[in-house]
Amino acid sequence: MELELSKKEIEAALLEWVEKQFPGMFNEVHIRAQYGSLDNAVFSKKSEAPDPDAG
Repeated sequence: MELELSKKEIEAALLEWVEKQFPGMFNEVHIRAQYGSLDNAVFSKKSEAPDPDAG
């Protein structure tokens, strides 16, 4: 049996995992791959732009 995941599926699974481990700290992941294999994944928190209509 073989299971193949797309890059988007891997990113979704990693974001779900990191949210459980570090709630609210990260909301984005960048997967670095080299020659078709996963090299590493970098998590970051993308800041939300302030709402110009708020306030």
